[in-house]
Amino acid sequence: MIQISYQEFFESYKDSLGVAGADELLKKAISQANLFKKEYYSKEEALKICDVLRQYGGFVCIIAGILASRFIIR
Repeated sequence: MIQISYQEFFESYKDSLGVAGADELLKKAISQANLFKKEYYSKEEALKICDVLRQYGGFVCIIAGILASRFIIR
């Protein structure tokens, strides 16, 4: 079973949003995906988080699309 780490999401956003901003964005997106913050997510859960992040638009959406593409090919 493929597992995607919270850290992978976090690292993708922290340079642009800062540590606090990336953490806040991900907490919000994870909650909107009806999930809880945890260390690892299944591929399906990670794609749900990406779907929520895509709705934010702008660079958040672009990064979410790149992440989703990576997760799909794993």
